[in-house]
Amino acid sequence: MKKILPALAGVFFAIFGVGIIALLMSYTWQALARIFPDNLIAQAMGMILFDIAALAWLLAFIYLCKSVMQYAFAFIGFAFGMLGTLGMVAIEVMLGGQELMTPPAWIHQALIYTFIGAAVAHVVLFYAYKLAAPEISAEIALGVETAQITEEAMKQAEASLIAQRQALGAVIAPRLIANVRQNLGLPLGDVLDLPAQDVTPAPLLAEQPQPKAQVFWQGLINAVKGRKFESAQSLERRFRQRKYGKRCSGFSDDSLKRNYPPGGNSSGRRLGANSYAGRLANRQRTGNARKKRIQEHVQSRRLGIRDRRGWDL
Repeated sequence: MKKILPALAGVFFAIFGVGIIALLMSYTWQALARIFPDNLIAQAMGMILFDIAALAWLLAFIYLCKSVMQYAFAFIGFAFGMLGTLGMVAIEVMLGGQELMTPPAWIHQALIYTFIGAAVAHVVLFYAYKLAAPEISAEIALGVETAQITEEAMKQAEASLIAQRQALGAVIAPRLIANVRQNLGLPLGDVLDLPAQDVTPAPLLAEQPQPKAQVFWQGLINAVKGRKFESAQSLERRFRQRKYGKRCSGFSDDSLKRNYPPGGNSSGRRLGANSYAGRLANRQRTGNARKKRIQEHVQSRRLGIRDRRGWDL
């Protein structure tokens, strides 16, 4: 019996607690039905402000609080939830059809004000409880200190600028004065009255041709520096080869210009393929032919014409 009675007492007490909670919730539901008749959703949501609120704040006070302020807000929330529930039960008992006493005239207004007060109180307590968390309190304190430091820095910067106002103005003033003088068309500085001088440039000397002796000495200097030594005749011959071709290197300049001009042969004969002039002429003919083909291709693409091989150009 000593082991059975404690267990039975626990079960009986649990049933008793559940019955009390069910009784309070039933009276609260009927009181809310007077505020929101024929609206089950509003009645169910209103239960959150009374019976459910008391249970929620009690569980938060026992298991969830981490700071002193959270314990305080949870206890206040539990007290508001319990008092609101008891008030709704008392109003419903007086308005529930009993005949022992006449309900006062203000009882209907008290029902409305109780609901509104419970809603405001629980909303404020819920946000205060969340803000009282240690990590959020630390973030808020850090933000406040940062704001104060920033404000102090702004004050110090303002004081420093006020102290340097005259020096900074002296730096900017000349630039402003120069802009005003420029807008007015006035000279920017002092005008010096000096005599004018003749600055006519000397005539340029005509470029003199390089003598053959200088070519010889230049070849000698190149040989001393490690370059290949070439005589004046070899340099002149190499120049003719580049200009007129290898087979024309033994002729004089007059005969070369008359018989083998750089742009082609005056008699209409084609120059050698290995000569400089021949290569230049072949390159020009190739470029002109390529340019002509490109122009014909573009024109044919515009007109939609096919070439002789049947390709769409």
